Amino acid sequence: MPSNEQERTAEQLLLLAGYRYALSLAHHEQDAEDLVQHACLKVFRAKGRLSNKQYFLTTIRNLFYDAHRGRKRKNESKLPEGELEDPSPNQQRSVDGRIDLETVLGSLSSEHREVLYLNCVEGFSAEEISQMTGVPKGTILSQLSRAKKKIRSRHEYEPHPEKAH
Repeated sequence: MPSNEQERTAEQLLLLAGYRYALSLAHHEQDAEDLVQHACLKVFRAKGRLSNKQYFLTTIRNLFYDAHRGRKRKNESKLPEGELEDPSPNQQRSVDGRIDLETVLGSLSSEHREVLYLNCVEGFSAEEISQMTGVPKGTILSQLSRAKKKIRSRHEYEPHPEKAH
């Protein structure tokens, strides 16, 4: 039987995973924090404790898309018009020549960021992501492929600093 300290550590790790996932969806720190707080409240009310990672991540996802649909209906948006466009190629590399991952990920749709995060960071298979999100496995595989292709094409588009003359 796990000790209280082990349970707290597991809960903290789950909260961190939830925050990273919320950030991959919202792409905004305060929104991610709000999502995690709301999800925690919802999970605690339903289950009494935070212990199931898949349930917690699904709760975060549902809250995000519920809020996203609500904002869409009200035509509210945090970003001014034009900020959703792809960044110009010279904005995709940081000063030292490396890819600016945040900019590249920001150019992906929330759906593509979500499946990329769940697969590459959390290690969920396409089948597991499909079960969590209710999206068909084929669509998940397609979204993963498109997200990776977009990131690859942005990386290949930019000349590497050592290759530039």
